[in-house]
Amino acid sequence: MISPNHETDLLIWSVRRVVGAGEWLLQELSDHGHADECCEGPADALAGALVDLPRQLAQFTLYSDGRPIVSYIDVDDGAMEFFTLWPPHPADVPTGPWEELPTAVAPHRKHGDRGYVVVGWDPATFSGSVRYIEPLRVV
Repeated sequence: MISPNHETDLLIWSVRRVVGAGEWLLQELSDHGHADECCEGPADALAGALVDLPRQLAQFTLYSDGRPIVSYIDVDDGAMEFFTLWPPHPADVPTGPWEELPTAVAPHRKHGDRGYVVVGWDPATFSGSVRYIEPLRVV
């Protein structure tokens, strides 16, 4: 669905950023053992506040001017998904393509043993591309 106006564009963009930051924070708390008594209450409150937002946001796929809000690309046969959230103001869209930092492909035995991917984004087409980097082979 297309956003009805620029004010809604700004709201969608802001809420998507809050949801992303909240999900990241909850993951970090869990990864670092803070899902215990010290943080359980606040973490549960945050998770509860975020629970319906992704579903509600998913109905909006285009800004009011027709540009995509988010672009996605699947990597490693769908094992990983990358995305970029485009700015709500057309003037803030980057003028040229860029690449993200390399990310290790899900390992078989250890980090980096299957190589790395570099995801690039092209604001002219609002699409992504993937470049694979072979793993280092120690001879």
